Amino acid sequence: KSVVSNWLADLARDKFGDSNVRLVPNGIDTDRFAFVDRAPSGERVVGGMFAGMDKKSFKRFWLACETVETVRRRGRACTFAGFGARRPYPDEQLPEGARFEFAPPQTRIAQIYASCDCWLFTSDKEGYGLPLLEAMACGTPVVATPAGAAPELLASGGGKLVNSDDPEVLADAVEEILNLDVDAWRAMSRAARAEAERHAWSVISDRMEEALLAVLQESGKAVADGI
Repeated sequence: KSVVSNWLADLARDKFGDSNVRLVPNGIDTDRFAFVDRAPSGERVVGGMFAGMDKKSFKRFWLACETVETVRRRGRACTFAGFGARRPYPDEQLPEGARFEFAPPQTRIAQIYASCDCWLFTSDKEGYGLPLLEAMACGTPVVATPAGAAPELLASGGGKLVNSDDPEVLADAVEEILNLDVDAWRAMSRAARAEAERHAWSVISDRMEEALLAVLQESGKAVADGI
């Protein structure tokens, strides 16, 4: 078996007793999700992927909204920007003044990521969480809860990992990024991009080939041993 995150490898081992898995992370088109070497915007834009306001949803988009509202209540002006595969229902209120785009094309998605000073990822479980990698490829620092691949993606300094579902704690991390001076923010932005480049399709395809060859070698040894 091949898995895309350590979370899935842990699940296979702990829940199903299967340690014979290979980790091959998701890859990304680093040309389509291109790096924008930039300074933080004066507008202070916080982004997130719309997934509905259902509090039973593992995406927990409501938590992203509450985090932005918490930042604002503290007196920090910021704009919320995002996109989604459906439009919000009339009773699903986004933060005031939010910029929302419905089903934008892939080229526009990269521009949305690159327009943000910080990207919010608030899921409580994910197989991977590809928007994390997409935002980082565009040079946008991420504040994320420890779901899917977030722990390994953020270990190299491209954002903040927050082991909490408290909007106050998440807001602390968002404010920390928004308060960075230009040089510190750009360093975090570049670290995010560097991590994404370690997941470029050319790199990940090599890792997948290595995993498949290892399986073939093991299979050949099993046949030779009469298993």
